[in-house]
Amino acid sequence: MSATSRRAFLKNAAKGAAAAGFVSVRALELRANPLGMPIGCQTWPVRAMIAQDFPGTIKQLAEAGFQTIELCSPVGYADSGFAGLAKYTGTELRRILGDVSSHFGIEELRENQQGRIAWAKDVGLTQMIVPSLDGPRKPTMDDVKQAADEYNKMGEQAAKAGIQQGLHNEDFELSMVDGKRTYDLLLDLIDPKLVKFQFQVSTISRGYDAAEYFTKHPGRFISMHVQGWSAKAKKVMAVGQDTLDWKKIFTAAKVGGIKNYFVEMNLEMMQASVPYLRISIAPLPRARRPSCCLGDGRVTWFALDSKAVPFLLAASTKSYVGWGTHFIDYDNDRNLDLIIVNGHINQAIETTREL
Repeated sequence: MSATSRRAFLKNAAKGAAAAGFVSVRALELRANPLGMPIGCQTWPVRAMIAQDFPGTIKQLAEAGFQTIELCSPVGYADSGFAGLAKYTGTELRRILGDVSSHFGIEELRENQQGRIAWAKDVGLTQMIVPSLDGPRKPTMDDVKQAADEYNKMGEQAAKAGIQQGLHNEDFELSMVDGKRTYDLLLDLIDPKLVKFQFQVSTISRGYDAAEYFTKHPGRFISMHVQGWSAKAKKVMAVGQDTLDWKKIFTAAKVGGIKNYFVEMNLEMMQASVPYLRISIAPLPRARRPSCCLGDGRVTWFALDSKAVPFLLAASTKSYVGWGTHFIDYDNDRNLDLIIVNGHINQAIETTREL
């Protein structure tokens, strides 16, 4: 390697990323993504697109950075754009999706649970989630007990088939009974061996704190729907642009038992959430590290000692002497790649003879 200045090298590297070694972000996903899980997407927000072009919509979601999909049943959600999924065989859906979860309406399970279980097995699902038990808006304690008993029986049938039954929290679950939250009562009444819960993070708007529930009820949850929420603006926002403490939420999620999560907002906000979710928010040990350049149309250099942890560069760079790192879409596949520009401290390195 001929002698060159750092300025010249960086200028050339910016023009041709092949001059520097790069590591695909995909190769770092298990370490980079919160909880070490794929970034999932709930398909309800794109139901109109799915009704028009299901394979094309799934491709678009994949290109946006989503790695797993949560479906909605073509029976229970037939009137919402998912009826067309019924024409695909289980093998075809597995090839298109590789999914593990789907939402089912409580009524379709009441009418033909065994048939829906058979479809879930054919598609390759491992969990069947009901968004709500559809109880009355102002339930009595007897209403809650009846709903819990019915769902425990459904959970038992799903368990026999090797599928985990799950319960989301929507209208009925957010009601009150004699000054108590129906959701809290259901957590007491539903058998933890038969049914797990899927938490809707945006219910923080109603006072339901994800981290508190995960910590208070360890092992009771299997999944969550992720939405950003701004306490100041009082509205849903892209993850990372909101006011929620995601480090706290994802740390508590491990205690709660979360196995997967699915972003659920409008398409624009879901896409805007992916870059944040790609970056680890778990703390790593401090170490001496090189400097880093973040590209957003500007060139901003900072000491990586202060930024390596939140940007997932601590563990991967502490063993190297480097000039800097930079995220770019090197191969134009809409996935950011990490460019690592490395150096050395031996001024006589050019005279060293290779062994």
